[in-house]
Amino acid sequence: MCSGLNNGTDEEQFNKCRFEKARDSVLHSNDRSQCAIRALASFPDSLENERTDTLKEIDKNGQAHALERRSVPMSVQELEQLRLVAIVQCMQALGWADADNWQMGRHNICP
Repeated sequence: MCSGLNNGTDEEQFNKCRFEKARDSVLHSNDRSQCAIRALASFPDSLENERTDTLKEIDKNGQAHALERRSVPMSVQELEQLRLVAIVQCMQALGWADADNWQMGRHNICP
């Protein structure tokens, strides 16, 4: 990465490069953590359990009706896959070229 600049002639450029790489590494890690938190909030562990929700509705004649909606539980693998997709999309929205590798850098984003 910065090793080509470490020839002793341009120490300022070498240090700037090292600073930028360290900064990018930290920013990527922080962004990924935030994306993982959002993914977990969007796809919580409770989706692994079957549950029944009761919906109450009043028709145009004023009569109340109760409807039951049963959710189908998801497997751990399905939840993990959905979370991974959410993380990748979140990281792309933040401009990262790769959700797992900070060294791939950011996309060129035009203002």
